[in-house]
Amino acid sequence: MSSFVYPSSKTPIDILLGCTGSIASVKLPCLSLHLHSLGYTHSIVLTKSASFFIDEEHEGSARVYDEERYLKWRELVDEGKVQVYRGDDEWNCLRGEGVRCGGKGSVSVCEGEKTKKNFTCPVLHITLRSTHRLLLLAPLSANSLSKYALGLCDDTLSSLVRAWEVTKKSAVICPAMNTDMWEHPVTGKRLIELKGFWSKGSECVIVQPAVKMLACGTEGRGAMAEIDDVVKVVNGLLPRGGGKRETRGERIKRMVVEAARKKFEERKEEISDLAAPISPSSNEIITTVVSHLKTMNLPANPKMFDLGCGDGRWLKKFYEGFGGSCVGVEVDEERIEKAKMLCKDLKGVEVRKGNVFDKIEGLAEADVVVMYLFREAIEAIKKRFEGRNGVVLISVGFGFGVGGSYKCDWETERGGIKVYLYDLR
Repeated sequence: MSSFVYPSSKTPIDILLGCTGSIASVKLPCLSLHLHSLGYTHSIVLTKSASFFIDEEHEGSARVYDEERYLKWRELVDEGKVQVYRGDDEWNCLRGEGVRCGGKGSVSVCEGEKTKKNFTCPVLHITLRSTHRLLLLAPLSANSLSKYALGLCDDTLSSLVRAWEVTKKSAVICPAMNTDMWEHPVTGKRLIELKGFWSKGSECVIVQPAVKMLACGTEGRGAMAEIDDVVKVVNGLLPRGGGKRETRGERIKRMVVEAARKKFEERKEEISDLAAPISPSSNEIITTVVSHLKTMNLPANPKMFDLGCGDGRWLKKFYEGFGGSCVGVEVDEERIEKAKMLCKDLKGVEVRKGNVFDKIEGLAEADVVVMYLFREAIEAIKKRFEGRNGVVLISVGFGFGVGGSYKCDWETERGGIKVYLYDLR
């Protein structure tokens, strides 16, 4: 049984770091050390499955993964600089077992009299909820994602998430799971449900998982994002050193650019020299899609938009195949210049600087819309086309998931990248 200090309701703490049973929990000590080095006060809540990786010693444990950092982190915990709570501590509080109050003896199980009319006791998840400013779930496993999205609460962390003040306090969510689990339709659905609990007075930011060799021995998307990427998002919501809090638009722009560059680096050996970080579609993918579009009886001189156009290769290929007009929207200056250079001799191609999440002039008249964006962005943008007729939507990398009026009419795969086509005509 663990021993812990019951949190003081008078001492606010920056971050509640919740760790669930993904194998990525072995990175917890590194993340905790990084947060501490930046001056973030934080507490940790482990699920029972996460404790398997953190508290035990075996080939898959956090200690074996990085013993040096694990031991440094244990020093922080032993010195009381970081408190660690576990799945059963919610009930241990009621028993008065293993509970210390500021290191000075036991905390009383009951602060009132044990009578039917007057009975009070510590409620750990409520106290933790009240004393912490930001919720960070890293990693968030497939199982815990579904639990939290459905509101299930059978341990300390799930009870805390259920009680979190979603109208006032923000959250950062870092999914980590096998590629097949990540790509399963229920994952996108549960992420949307969980994120949807937060209101305009707070935010829930999902940090997309990375592509790498996973513990199961296959390469694909699903690994927890790098710690530096997680901390950047945290700092945007809870800045250190007097920094200015980012607006939602500023944060989305930064995250899209950074994540896209990261995706490019992960796949750069598979991509031609002309590929750009923002739009790393292979020429094979584009050629295949354009060939299929030629079988679909598009209108003469169609109007095409590419949201997040990268280096402009979709614009160029589409214009060469159909003529008409093509508009690319891009936020990154370097990619904009490359797109303009690639399409400089094509009179019907326009490259604009803009945020794909903002209102885009002319988009409502588009015949074809291409997007290579991340799952969260896709879920936000697809709502613009609900009930819309007369447009063909092409999504590279991610489908539109469950819900809404969308039915995939055609899909293909090249080099491990899927393309989904939705014909709304």
